[in-house]
Amino acid sequence: MLNLKDALQGLANTIIRDHRSGKPVVVSLAEAFERSRRDIGASYQIGNELREEVKKGLVALKNGEDLTDIILKIQELWTRLGDLNLPKDLAWRFDAENGQEMVEFLFVMKLYQFLDHNNNGDLPQLLSAEEIGVTPQAWLTGIGDAITELGKMHIDALTDENLEFREVISRRRRYLNMAREIYDFLNQYESCYAQVIDNNRFRGFGNGFRGLLFRISRVIESETHDLALLIDVMKASDHHSGKD
Repeated sequence: MLNLKDALQGLANTIIRDHRSGKPVVVSLAEAFERSRRDIGASYQIGNELREEVKKGLVALKNGEDLTDIILKIQELWTRLGDLNLPKDLAWRFDAENGQEMVEFLFVMKLYQFLDHNNNGDLPQLLSAEEIGVTPQAWLTGIGDAITELGKMHIDALTDENLEFREVISRRRRYLNMAREIYDFLNQYESCYAQVIDNNRFRGFGNGFRGLLFRISRVIESETHDLALLIDVMKASDHHSGKD
């Protein structure tokens, strides 16, 4: 007899390589497939937990609370996600989605303080895609999401009744300048092929990198319009009070 089945059975092993660390593990195909099945479910759970931590972190940031535990938890979840044995297409997807969320939070955390008109400090050290451990696509998209999230927090801060009129204008100028600089940085990649730079494979203009740029440009347009109106009001007030 050829013992073909036994011969094939002896070859039915594979080396599982962690898609981020690259560490090799030799297992049977059956074991590898079963591990992938379990890990797909785990990846959804970890992703949900990571996004919840990001939400908690944004609330804590606005409330001026300590973020140490939240940052450590996010890093732990990111490491756990990287240890999963997922099919390559799903691994890329989960890394892209959750990496984007993580980058957004880290950049909001770094930049939020500069919305305060009294903060004239130096820009803190920003992290590269490699330092965070994400793809360039997730890094760029996360930065774009960060400026739109900062816009929401910025508008929320403007509802403070204790802010004086000129302080409101100062805050709006700060956010607008920040948004313009990030847009100018991201816009240099506008001509890249969507298949290369998009952080997801969902169809539709709004889901891609160009859609993100469009949303940021609309935010800038709206902020510019609102700031211009406020400056007109301030000039009219100064004129009537004899300050001009």
